[in-house]
Amino acid sequence: MAHVEIHRDDIELDAPTLVEGLPGVGLVGKLAADHLVDDFDMVHYGTARCDGLPEIAVYGEDDPDIRGPVRLYADAAVSSTGSGARA
Repeated sequence: MAHVEIHRDDIELDAPTLVEGLPGVGLVGKLAADHLVDDFDMVHYGTARCDGLPEIAVYGEDDPDIRGPVRLYADAAVSSTGSGARA
């Protein structure tokens, strides 16, 4: 069974755009998605969990927060009306 755990209830996504950064040759998809997250100052919005995915966690040396392997990001500048939302 799959589900999405939402971490930010201050962001509403009325008409979001999904960009997938799947790992592939040279991790280009993940690198491109990471670049978009950094460039648009996105915040960790949610985590997708599924029975078919291993229970692993991701963390960085500069960031002590532990995150799941499938993460959803949204634009931090989104107002409560959801205008300008990106996910």
